[in-house]
Amino acid sequence: MSDLLRPLVAILADGHFHSGSELGAALGISRAGVWKYIAKVADQGLEVHSVRGKGYRLAERVSLLDPALIRRELDALTSDRLHHLEVLEITDSTNTHAMRALQDGALKPQTGGFAVYLAERQTSGKGRRGRQWVSQYGRHIAMTLVKQVDAGASGTDGMSLVVGLGVIRALHALGITQAGVKWPNDIVCDGKKTGGYSHGNHGRCDRFMPVADRHRHQYPV
Repeated sequence: MSDLLRPLVAILADGHFHSGSELGAALGISRAGVWKYIAKVADQGLEVHSVRGKGYRLAERVSLLDPALIRRELDALTSDRLHHLEVLEITDSTNTHAMRALQDGALKPQTGGFAVYLAERQTSGKGRRGRQWVSQYGRHIAMTLVKQVDAGASGTDGMSLVVGLGVIRALHALGITQAGVKWPNDIVCDGKKTGGYSHGNHGRCDRFMPVADRHRHQYPV
């Protein structure tokens, strides 16, 4: 992904019009370059309005993931245990990315701690029955949490239920009290699926709990 695409989306994220010259000055590129990157923004599935004399704006506001802000919002105990937090721009799957990091040795699980991978866009997420999940850039949350479980496979009994209840508690705390769990691994809101979760393992003790909670929708292909 281009180094300028995220800064451009960040400027347009407020939903207001920004002129080509304003964007060019902020990004250090020509107005022609701005037009090229606007096209790349549209390629990520974001609708961009272009109006002569006003400039460009996103059809809807977006909230990009900010690792520093995420850490500031965590309580002290959780922040201490979170030994690795990474936000990916575009990835095939946060779960697959985490698996590669473990296999390559880039990620080394720590006893009592956990790692989290998030993505602005996930292109090949996996759902139940082999379904593929495609997320729109800046609109959905794809997350994988990696934790070492010293008790082995027996220590993960009931993990799916615990993860689901944890997600629901977090949503309720945000005021989304209509959210609930639909067995075996769906998050529903007003009777419609808005997210999902699952868990797996790598070797004997590393567990993956990918969670994809969407404040819009995510589309099975």
